[in-house]
Amino acid sequence: MSELTILTVAPAKLQLHAHAHACGPLWAGRSDWCGQGNLPAFLGRLNPVTGTPLVATAIGVSMILVFSLAVPLEGLAKLTKQFTLGVVAIVNLSLIRIKMREVAPPPGIFVCPFWVSVAGLIASVLLLALDIVLFS
Repeated sequence: MSELTILTVAPAKLQLHAHAHACGPLWAGRSDWCGQGNLPAFLGRLNPVTGTPLVATAIGVSMILVFSLAVPLEGLAKLTKQFTLGVVAIVNLSLIRIKMREVAPPPGIFVCPFWVSVAGLIASVLLLALDIVLFS
């Protein structure tokens, strides 16, 4: 893996984890795709002990296994990097949309500063564009 690959994947993964831990509670009760009918309800069923959607996790792990066996390592690394940056961009765009539509957050919810989502969106899109232009 090249140095640029490491430099683009590491910040994206750190940013995704930061949003999950710092801004994740902002979505509590609002991004229920299964409850809204966008996905089958069984995918959103949470395990009472871990609080995670085990069926959705198992499907995700299965997809990762299939891709890791079917795609050469270099191609898999490139796809993973670009997919991660795309997901981070979508997460930031979603946070921006949520913040622009709401007047006041519900009580007891951590509020991530608006600029964090804007900076994350810009960084993710720029890194993705840089990767596509330089390495495609």
